[in-house]
Amino acid sequence: MGRRKKRNNKIRSNFGGSYKKPSRSSRRKKSFIEILELHTRTLRERIILSAFAIGTIGVAVIVFFAVIFSLTLPDVSDAENITGTESTVIYDRDGKVLHTVYAEEDREVVKSENIPDVVKLATVAIEDDKFYSHNGFDVPALVKAVLSEVGIGKRRGGSTITQQFIKNAVLSSQRTYTRKLQELVLAVQLEKHYNKDQIITMYLNRVPYGGTAYGIQKASNIFFNKETTELGTVEAAILASLPNAPTFYSPYGDNKHSSLNVEFTPEEAEKIDDAGDLEDSEYTIGLLGKEFTLADGSTLYIPGRVDSVLVRMENLNFITEEEKDEAVAQAMNYEFHEYTPPLKDSYHFVMYVKGLLEEKYGKDLVENGGLKVTTTLNSGLQSTAQNIVNERSATYESRFSANNASLLTVDPTTGEVLAMVGNSQKDGVLTDYNNITTSPKQVGSTMKPLVYSAGFANGLPSPGSTIFDVPMKAVGGKFRNNFDGKFMGPISIRTALAQSRNIPALKMYTVAGGQEQIIEYVEKMGITSLDPDYDYGDSLALGSASIPMIELVQAYSVFPNEGKLVEINPILKVETSSGEVLEDNTERNNLLANAEEVITPEEAFMINNILSDQSVNFGDLQALPGNRPVATKTGTSTKSNGNPSDLWTVGYTKQKLTAVWVGNTNGDEIAANGTGYGAAMPIWNSFMVEATKDDSVVGFEKPATIQSYRFSKLSGDLPSSSTPANMTAEDFFMPNAEPTTVDSSYFKATVDVRNNKSTNQYCPTLYVKEVTFWKHTESEKYSPEGIQSQRHNEILAWFNGLDEAGRNELNLGENVVIGFPIDELSDNCKRSLYERSRSIEITNLSDGDGVPTGAQPVEVSASAASGIEKIEYYLNDSVQYTYQESVGGSYNGNVRISPAFPEGRELTIRVVLYDKYGYVEEDSIQVYVGEGKNKPSLSDFLDTTGGGNNSEDSNDEDQQVSDDITSGVDPIIDFDQSPGSIVIE
Repeated sequence: MGRRKKRNNKIRSNFGGSYKKPSRSSRRKKSFIEILELHTRTLRERIILSAFAIGTIGVAVIVFFAVIFSLTLPDVSDAENITGTESTVIYDRDGKVLHTVYAEEDREVVKSENIPDVVKLATVAIEDDKFYSHNGFDVPALVKAVLSEVGIGKRRGGSTITQQFIKNAVLSSQRTYTRKLQELVLAVQLEKHYNKDQIITMYLNRVPYGGTAYGIQKASNIFFNKETTELGTVEAAILASLPNAPTFYSPYGDNKHSSLNVEFTPEEAEKIDDAGDLEDSEYTIGLLGKEFTLADGSTLYIPGRVDSVLVRMENLNFITEEEKDEAVAQAMNYEFHEYTPPLKDSYHFVMYVKGLLEEKYGKDLVENGGLKVTTTLNSGLQSTAQNIVNERSATYESRFSANNASLLTVDPTTGEVLAMVGNSQKDGVLTDYNNITTSPKQVGSTMKPLVYSAGFANGLPSPGSTIFDVPMKAVGGKFRNNFDGKFMGPISIRTALAQSRNIPALKMYTVAGGQEQIIEYVEKMGITSLDPDYDYGDSLALGSASIPMIELVQAYSVFPNEGKLVEINPILKVETSSGEVLEDNTERNNLLANAEEVITPEEAFMINNILSDQSVNFGDLQALPGNRPVATKTGTSTKSNGNPSDLWTVGYTKQKLTAVWVGNTNGDEIAANGTGYGAAMPIWNSFMVEATKDDSVVGFEKPATIQSYRFSKLSGDLPSSSTPANMTAEDFFMPNAEPTTVDSSYFKATVDVRNNKSTNQYCPTLYVKEVTFWKHTESEKYSPEGIQSQRHNEILAWFNGLDEAGRNELNLGENVVIGFPIDELSDNCKRSLYERSRSIEITNLSDGDGVPTGAQPVEVSASAASGIEKIEYYLNDSVQYTYQESVGGSYNGNVRISPAFPEGRELTIRVVLYDKYGYVEEDSIQVYVGEGKNKPSLSDFLDTTGGGNNSEDSNDEDQQVSDDITSGVDPIIDFDQSPGSIVIE
């Protein structure tokens, strides 16, 4: 009674006012908060009392559940013998077992004394640095984990090493708050039964290190070919790095080393001192750090997770700074044991599926939950793909300096992965454990169809639209080039994309709306690895960005699906050991019909139509037997020094889509002769011939909104009367983009063709011609705002630099010139020049002379006040010889009298002098084939052939022969069987 009174006095003294003990019935009506009378308290007092009340209630709840759970939870006093695991089995689509997660497990328990302290300390440093001070759980870490669940702070876990062991060895892997509470209770109980060294030893014997490496001993054997007693600081840090994400950080996986995801220009490289100057999207942290040489010659080291472990160990005084530095240097070039996985053809596919399952359900459930996973893999196609990759790529190291190849095939209508070859094999062993299909690589020109598709979405009217492939200065002032160093001039969009021209693709970057719109466009199609905050520049259109093959395939699948996106999914069904279905994707018949349309069918058709056009692509390897409609695109990415680094081919029918990559896994350059068509295309073709041979032949459907029109190729308008016939074409047009106006880009003018200036009566007739001019007005859509005139000047400069042969190759039409006539009199059309003296005369022959067959010298006397440019020697209308002033020598020339000419045949020898300004003077004579000064008569000719005939008919025939000879027509003379007679036809 005294204590109660004293307590009441305390309450009264603390809160003030009188205090009257309420009746029992009255007390029942008051809440706990009312009893505290918070409305009478200060703000500080309210906060303190509220926190006290909430904490009291929380502790009570925890204690209550702890008591309940402690009665039903398993006994952890014999934790080392608790397995709590069941194998997960992965099948192909037909039920064939591909992999049993624990089937190859060879767990070997080692004693604490056989595990070096440095191994234990490395694990503690990175997983649970308060391990030796807590009683099973870390309260601050738990609070941070709880706050992160409600969006406060960075998302993180709060499990201690003790909790992780409980989770792996005793409990299920369900992600529930109930299981977390069970984990906490059992962790406390485990700490009561075992000391810290026993717990860390149990943990190390149980933790999964990736693949089939379960426990410290198995991991040591697989990764290092060592016993645990032989492990040093580097190995300890490597092993401690793995449990957090064993698939991601696998020494045999995609992220063995940290990677640099972009190639910096020398100017950009100068601003980079260390990895801290990089954006998150520009690098990926792998297991081991790696040093990169930048374009300016400097080096950049990107640390790995092992570096983090070593730094943490130093900070905790587990190792010295010298030991840390030495271990970092050793780790960078660490050589792992050449381990051969139990899987041969489907290794990368299984690891890919396993990673997806871990992401969805957690690695604990995947490794311990006894799941039954049916995948989409077609084992027959998988084996075919692996064999073709192995066979074809076996010679590539000597041919192209490329040591690896990869292939991925999906059914675009369902998104099912049918075959996945992560890389090639040599003698039945994987050449590298990296899965290229999921690793970012520069995609080269395989990016171009995506950019052109965005162009069609943003106003590009037709594949027949003309774009100029000419030398171009980029916005930043750098001149751009094509892969072959050549330029094709005015070409169609169809040709530009199919022939993979770089200059048109750079212009298409502008048409498509630039980086922001392109990234938004391809993101809808499934490419999510591009960073919108990174400045790729217009080289994004050339494929300078690094994109995983699987994302590239996802984006390409939208084209055969007529604009619809069906997400790639390698999993058909997932069941638990008890038969519960966690995921069922087996009913996929209506998947395409219900899929989201991410681009229009019209945009998809335009790309399908261009890439399947065999008339404009590179060669026969892009076709499949039986005229099967197939669309293909090659790609070759290059390093800053111009050498290739990644060779690609992506191609598809309506039912199969396959991508192939060839290169070096470490990113080293390839020989200069390496191209996507030469290296990747043969693998693609060999596989697709086999993969599609039983498929029905289905074409790419044309939307009803797409129609074809005839148009002027260079302007895109309806042809006019001035449009040359060979400069019209027919092609498809986007809806509402068909030509409606008549072509006004052509017009005719009579000019001096040497300079396109106007003429007068004094111009040399040789150079006065009617010319069709074409106004070189390339669409302003192809040029960034403000530099259209620069683009026009580039076009004109290139065209004016062509020689006559180069202009003829363009096939623009007879006398067609790009540009405008110059509205001023030609400098070469002056009266003074016209009236300057010129003369030429044949001096060694006269009219009526006979000439023998063979070479006939022709001597001339020639002069020109303006200087002689050249003299041409003609026999009839054929030039036989040309004297060039630039060569020099005598003016004399010769003509050749053919033995086929009959005796008496009349010929014209003509000489033409051209002075420096193009004015002409000429002389000509008539000669005959024969000897002497007098031309033979017909009777003489007939006498020499064996007699004559004095009949009236014969005289008529004689006259016909005479007329033929005079006119220069060769008579045809046949001798029949009757001696002394001839027949003239």
